[in-house]
Amino acid sequence: MKGPFWGGYADAVGDLHGWGDGDPFLVNYIGHPMQGSVSGFIYIQNDPRARLMRFGRDPRYWRSRMKAMSIAWAYSTWFEVGPVSEASIGKIQSRRPQQGFVDHVVTPVIGTGWLVAEDFLDEKVILPFENRFENRFARMMVRSWLNPSRSFSNALRFKAPWYRDSRGGITVAHYRAPHVMEPEPSRQYPKAAPFEITALPLWTRFDGTQCAGGGGQAAFRLSPSWQLVAQVNGCQLRDLAPNNSGDSLTYVIGPRWTPLADRRFSPFAQVLVGGNKLTRYEVDPVRERVLKSEAKRRGVELPAPELYTQTDIRHGLALQAGTGLDIRLNPAFAFRLASIEYARSWASQPGGVLEGRNLNQGLQLSSGVILRMGTW
Repeated sequence: MKGPFWGGYADAVGDLHGWGDGDPFLVNYIGHPMQGSVSGFIYIQNDPRARLMRFGRDPRYWRSRMKAMSIAWAYSTWFEVGPVSEASIGKIQSRRPQQGFVDHVVTPVIGTGWLVAEDFLDEKVILPFENRFENRFARMMVRSWLNPSRSFSNALRFKAPWYRDSRGGITVAHYRAPHVMEPEPSRQYPKAAPFEITALPLWTRFDGTQCAGGGGQAAFRLSPSWQLVAQVNGCQLRDLAPNNSGDSLTYVIGPRWTPLADRRFSPFAQVLVGGNKLTRYEVDPVRERVLKSEAKRRGVELPAPELYTQTDIRHGLALQAGTGLDIRLNPAFAFRLASIEYARSWASQPGGVLEGRNLNQGLQLSSGVILRMGTW
């Protein structure tokens, strides 16, 4: 809380750029998705209809989970850059390298995928287990361990971690069929989704350097065989020189050809163009130790990291071209088995850290979970 509150808040929000935020992989791609899942479950538990919905083809289930994603996005954005947030209390984003957009994308998108996965496990694994085994301790452990985000959100509303709105407790001998709402009026839906949202974990191999990360993608159908795709993704550079860190942020848009979009197995090919931003941070450990020692001797706050951190940011045109295969699991849900793309950018290379390696072209592999809209 030291220093000017509103001035520090403005510095933190205004300095956002790039993808990475300085946190390790476990925090960005496990912890933050769980945060998104927990905040989604909090919404679901407070919606009388949504909390009774179980994983399946019912359109109302998927609409409720989309609403949960919007709540997760709003909560995540407030947590990161709201007036009472990391950006104001502690001014986190004002300190390099904690200035990337990774959490803004990963928390709601992958978090909703995590939430749906827990719903799937509850319906297809946990419930059959409970109908076969009546041991309350076994039920307690299976419910809690296989649904960690739901368990945490239950605790936040002062319920047991293994509590369920849709059925009885762990001591019930035999579950009765839950109340089923009246089905919606029947309609004819297209098999090729008019709109898709995809959560994408990805890995890129450059010249001697790896980059692991994720992103989000939206696809609008223009015709039975063509989509317009917009994608934002980023990754944290690995195998860098000591005292260096860096990341790559890519934002692209373009056409996708889907010749078998109405089939269960749907191959595709796409060409996306946009921009790429490469960011490098370098810390001088000697200078940092001197500044810390001086600040401690004087009993003051450590000076701004900009005094001992070098930053190198490069922008350029980006191109991604490749192919992949999607598998439709049901009208609302699909899985990207694999996508392989050639990634090319024309951003000039940040100096010092690369030691002759090239970040302008590489091979990108990704998978993903796809939410299909307009098919149910």
